[in-house]
Amino acid sequence: MKHGRVGGAIVFFALVLFAISSTGAQVKIGTTVNQPGFSGDVQSGIAYFAATFHIPVVAECIYSKTRVAIPAGAISPSTALTNLLVGTPLQWERVNQVVHIYDPRITSIQRNFLSYRFAWFKVPVGATQFRNTIMERLSNEWYIDPHSPHVISPLGGGIQSSDLDPGKCIPEVLRDVTARELLIKEAAPAQYVTIVIYPDVKQLVRKATSNFVAKNWFWRSISRPPILVTVSLP
Repeated sequence: MKHGRVGGAIVFFALVLFAISSTGAQVKIGTTVNQPGFSGDVQSGIAYFAATFHIPVVAECIYSKTRVAIPAGAISPSTALTNLLVGTPLQWERVNQVVHIYDPRITSIQRNFLSYRFAWFKVPVGATQFRNTIMERLSNEWYIDPHSPHVISPLGGGIQSSDLDPGKCIPEVLRDVTARELLIKEAAPAQYVTIVIYPDVKQLVRKATSNFVAKNWFWRSISRPPILVTVSLP
């Protein structure tokens, strides 16, 4: 289910946004939250939205200085997202219990490594170990992949990548799965927000952008307070 474009967020007090079940937390996009409001860049707005509304988020976007805002007061997550992304090229969709925020200009580009398809992937139990494993696999496999120019160069540890434990993934072996599918599948049980930030569309089309992404791949547990996303520019 795709929703319209949306605009910015900082939040204070969340009512029940999830209905807990044996499979994890289910997003209640319509639940109202009383919050003081947010004003800032869109990357920080995404991180704030996830932490304050306690909703797992996977985002892939082009770095932007665009300022976004959410007005103070009672607001639903869906309205907050609408405010957060308005005036940006970003769109969002709900995938099971996770909000996927994306720039449609880059999701189909071959050099967007979230589209890289693993022949198999063994998901560990710990969320921090999962983060480290997927980044290591993406860093290494381009050396042996026959289409390596279209994949990525080695990745670093990301920015502000605090430990995600005690978040827990669903330990299993998955086959024929993309990096994007893995991130979305594990975000709900592991309760994290992750934001992959690319420099610009032209660079993504022309060449691998891993040096930038290596410094600007944001991870954080949504159980921790929101923080600003610091983007490291060349």
